[in-house]
Amino acid sequence: MKVVLYPRVSSKSQLEGDSIEAQTLRLTNFCKDKGYEIVAIYTDGGKSASIDEDSLNQSISGDYFNNSFKLSKRPGFKKLLQEAKEKKFDAIIFFRWDRYSRDIAFADLSVRYFNKYGIKLIPTDDSEDPFVSSIMQVVNKQEVEKMKFRVRQTRLYRFSQGIMPGRSPFGYEPIKRDKKIIGFKPNTKESNIVKKVFEMAINGIDYKVICKELKIAPQSYYNIIRNPVYAGFITFEKQIKKGLHTPLIDIDTFVKLNKSFIPNETP
Repeated sequence: MKVVLYPRVSSKSQLEGDSIEAQTLRLTNFCKDKGYEIVAIYTDGGKSASIDEDSLNQSISGDYFNNSFKLSKRPGFKKLLQEAKEKKFDAIIFFRWDRYSRDIAFADLSVRYFNKYGIKLIPTDDSEDPFVSSIMQVVNKQEVEKMKFRVRQTRLYRFSQGIMPGRSPFGYEPIKRDKKIIGFKPNTKESNIVKKVFEMAINGIDYKVICKELKIAPQSYYNIIRNPVYAGFITFEKQIKKGLHTPLIDIDTFVKLNKSFIPNETP
């Protein structure tokens, strides 16, 4: 059976971790074990698997409800669609359905398209059953949404309790109890640097001099200077309130360096 490989990653982080090369090796070995003949390799490295990137266009034309996708960001996949009509291969070998596409509509329509020309879709590390694949895509999408919801709820709860909702900023470290974060406390070494940054800045010393002396990057300098957490405040989704953590500077110092900051808690 003649096959084409479709290794694919969807972000820079995956490019570094789950690389195109690693997937290609996995797919190649799979084909060798099965006795498949590899005739080509197509890829869309670093392109998103979500429907947003595939630009869904919908329209009504007479009695037809049309759905089309702009594939400019998926040239490899576009090539697969074009060559399927020419029957240059019998199957497409890919890693998992979530690498193929995370969107059910896009996946289903493209599977139907390939089946029309007798092309099989074979994942090396997933079920070949279209029904199971649909369920897995729903599960994958739901898991992402559940994870986002859980993270937001955790941050919202911590904010309501006066605890920093995100990761500890430079100058602080988490206080844990039973592996759960219950607060934050100053990190001795880092907090001294933060205090020094504000002290030098309030005395009018140029940021370049401060960065050089304290050995910090300019972006780190601005991240420190502009963060109200050091004055005892916490923020979450445009809300602001006093936190329970120990401030590293007084509010007057922060306001002098951030004149647009209004130290009023959000109702």
